[in-house]
Order: sequence, then structure tokens, then C-alpha cells
Amino acid sequence: MFDTYGHLVLCNSSFKKLNPDLAWKTKPGKSYDGVVRNHVANGPIFEAVGREESHPRERSAIHHIPRNDCMRSQRHDGRWLMLRKQRLLDGSTFLVNTDLTILMERKWAFEIKKARAQHANRVKFQFLAK
Repeated sequence: MFDTYGHLVLCNSSFKKLNPDLAWKTKPGKSYDGVVRNHVANGPIFEAVGREESHPRERSAIHHIPRNDCMRSQRHDGRWLMLRKQRLLDGSTFLVNTDLTILMERKWAFEIKKARAQHANRVKFQFLAK
């Protein structure tokens, strides 16, 4: 949870489990920009590779827009997280990280099975057409 000025108010144990390498650097009072820079500097954010300067600025700009939003983020270790931002009435921001890895793996497995079934179906129709 971040206050109206963008400073971390609290960070729960679930965040620390999802981000064990960053938990010790994510302390109350740290700015949102500082938290994002720590994430980028320590390398867990896949889409920030090669964009170490621009990615924190982009995330900070999105964070300071007074609206709710949601995004997916892939980590270097293969995990996928969904980041949900909820702006509260007093101007503070509540962020929720959800591990989507199992859901993404199931989605990919389904897509592979679907592609195989479609291919088998095309082969069957081509055989029957001949």
C-alpha cells in the first residue's frame, strides 16, 4: 500500500513470498519509484531487460494516473504475476500481486493441444478429400 505521496506504507508477507530477493529492500517510507528501480536493478522483471532506464519511468507514470488498472508481468524465473492497482478515495494506492504461473502454464498446454487437434483435423480432411 502506498500513501497519497507515493511512499510505501506497508508490505505484507505474500509480497515477500513472491519477491524474496526484494523483500529486504522494500521497506515502509520507500517511494514507488524506488521500489520499481529495485525490482529492475535486481532483474526479476523480464520486460525491463534492456530498458532499465525507461521501464521505471513508464511504471511510475502509470502508477500516478488516478485510475485502477491491471497488468501482467513475466519474471526471469518463469513466473507470471498479475499486478492490480486500486486507487482508494483518499488518494492512496493499493497494489495486489497474484501469481498466475499455473494458469499461464495451463493456458499454454491448452493452446498446444488445440493446435495439435486442429492440425490432425486438417490432415484428416485432406485425406478424406483425396
